[in-house]
Amino acid sequence: MVGAVSAMDRRVDELRARRARRAADRAAFEERRKYGLEARHAAKLAHLAARRAEAAQAAEEETEEAENSITHDHGPEPDAA
Repeated sequence: MVGAVSAMDRRVDELRARRARRAADRAAFEERRKYGLEARHAAKLAHLAARRAEAAQAAEEETEEAENSITHDHGPEPDAA
């Protein structure tokens, strides 16, 4: 009977070790998932900020072009005759 108890103890220890490994794997998975979500969110925010900056730059260039066309427009050419 002593052999049966030690076999049962080994089995219990194996199950506890397996459960501990699963818990550690799950914790690592959750940490990677959390980091992945944060990284994707940060990438999305960076992308949106870049698009806003491009739109602002385009609007600024359009405004400059409009101002330049107004300041360089001197009206119709005078007749040389």
